[in-house]
Amino acid sequence: KNKNLKNNKEELKKKKKKNILSAKNINGKWYVKFKIQGNKEELLGEISKLKNYEISDYIINRTKEENSIVLEICSKENI
Repeated sequence: KNKNLKNNKEELKKKKKKNILSAKNINGKWYVKFKIQGNKEELLGEISKLKNYEISDYIINRTKEENSIVLEICSKENI
């Protein structure tokens, strides 16, 4: 059973320092792209909370001003 967009948004709201960038439905499965910000430990901690999701794409950004990861995720089929 796949999660709907509302379920994904509610779970992502629990994550710190994140911004949902986009969401798209492909073949009945929602892919949500979002950005999380923080130091290395915060980023690793937030990624570890995504056990129930497949990460289909990611971009790591590290500058003087900001550390962030942009992730595109979808729920795993067996949830």
